[in-house]
Amino acid sequence: FCHDRIHEAAYNILDARNQRLRHSQYGLALCKHIIEYQCDDSMLFTAVDQVNRGDPTTIMYPEHGKWIAFLNLKAGKKAMEMAAFAFALTLFEQGMRLLHEEHWLNDYQLSLELFDCALKCSYAIGDHKKLHVFSEQVISSAKSFEDKLNAKFYSFSSLCDASMFDEAIKKGIWVLSMLGEDLPFSTSRSHTLAIIAET
Repeated sequence: FCHDRIHEAAYNILDARNQRLRHSQYGLALCKHIIEYQCDDSMLFTAVDQVNRGDPTTIMYPEHGKWIAFLNLKAGKKAMEMAAFAFALTLFEQGMRLLHEEHWLNDYQLSLELFDCALKCSYAIGDHKKLHVFSEQVISSAKSFEDKLNAKFYSFSSLCDASMFDEAIKKGIWVLSMLGEDLPFSTSRSHTLAIIAET
């Protein structure tokens, strides 16, 4: 108990910037230890938390930002496995903030994974506003139609949840047509009933 109080007092002597600097230094040291010795998940969460609480200006090289973004992705996936979707989303968002401006060009796979995972978490917690932002980013930046499918799926699901069925159906039919399914974009009620009767 006394040791904790001494530690707290010493920490509070530091100004806010130095506190963030210490968090960064501690977190980066732990991250290096994790990479080298393949430590357990609890240490990964501790390390990533410390870096995220730290000062971003201490990340001097772009590769460091990419490395920490990857660790946020790894920790976020672990959090998703425990159904901690809101916490996982904060990790993915922090990972995104650490990517450089041209990340879709130079760090494509890492960017796609961060945004895809953020989409899943946004849908899981019902944050449709963030889901829309993330899906638009993926749809506009992904290199292939296949890489856009997750964004299309969660966008479609979000529309269904909001009872916007007409728009959802249009989007769904368009996606299916891109996958080789020849479906009409509009049909009459009688035609729809006839199709149902045939099945």
